Amino acid sequence: MNRFYTFLTLLLALPGCSPEEEYKKKNGGQSSFDILCEQFTQLTMSDTFQKLNNEERARKLDAMLANSLDLDSDAYLAWKAIRNGPPSARYSLYKNAAASSGLEEWDCEAINHYGREVGSTHN
Repeated sequence: MNRFYTFLTLLLALPGCSPEEEYKKKNGGQSSFDILCEQFTQLTMSDTFQKLNNEERARKLDAMLANSLDLDSDAYLAWKAIRNGPPSARYSLYKNAAASSGLEEWDCEAINHYGREVGSTHN
């Protein structure tokens, strides 16, 4: 668990590694966090969402994100760290990661409502 928080702290402290403005220019004005939200929303709306357990949902979302995000994008790096974090803290961790990338107003209803149900199940 300490490695998780160390990684997340490092991620939040180094927002300049993959600037979201450059990402948006490359991707039609969408930030990597916007794409994360879209993919997360698609997952939660899929017919199989309720049939899968938390880990299966995480694997499915990871495959979706690997096809739609650069693997060094801020949102993908945040996803890789936060998916293993405490379920009750995930949404606020995503919000903090987005804010550290310059997206202070970023919000995602799907992650807000279902973030606890995608990823590890430990508290």
